[in-house]
Amino acid sequence: MRLLQPVEFGATDNIPVDLLFAILWPQSSAVDFLPMLARVSRFLRTDIVRDMLRQARSPADVFGVIWFKQKELDEYQ
Repeated sequence: MRLLQPVEFGATDNIPVDLLFAILWPQSSAVDFLPMLARVSRFLRTDIVRDMLRQARSPADVFGVIWFKQKELDEYQ
């Protein structure tokens, strides 16, 4: 989700938050949640990914950014 008006969360970098990402996860596989959360966190630390998500104009655009950039990142690991 991209916020129209960024929100100050008191982060150490003093940069207001304008992108939110939610993960819906089944309780039955809770053991896999932290590795996925770490993967999402690494993904969103990439400046180009955040910039592309900010420029997305539709859900399909967002999905495309996530799909293609994650595939690209996987190739480097």
